[in-house]
Amino acid sequence: MTSLYDQSVPMMIKYLNNASKILDKTVTFAKDNDKNLDEILTFRLRDDMRPLPYQIQSMSDTAKAFASRVLGHPETHYEDNETTIPELQERITKTIKLLESVDQTAFDAEKIFAEISRKYRSLNE
Repeated sequence: MTSLYDQSVPMMIKYLNNASKILDKTVTFAKDNDKNLDEILTFRLRDDMRPLPYQIQSMSDTAKAFASRVLGHPETHYEDNETTIPELQERITKTIKLLESVDQTAFDAEKIFAEISRKYRSLNE
């Protein structure tokens, strides 16, 4: 049976690595087309979307929060103050390192779900 770890952490690392490659391509595009990189970072795919730095920060926050909640650890907090490609790349790197450092055996789904059930059962009693 595939573990909760196998179904989540490697996929999050893959998506974060993909985001890093997208940022690399963004830099290449800006240089090749004489575009202002600071301006590109404000672009949105849709009017109601937040700009690229927020999207990277959100990916990072989701990955960090998932690992922390599953393991029952306090959440690691990063300031959402990245405004440049190198800063966004550093955030991605820190998040990947955090995910790579988690104990794979601690992602025991049966134990986690039993604990969650016990918490909610006690609320209903």
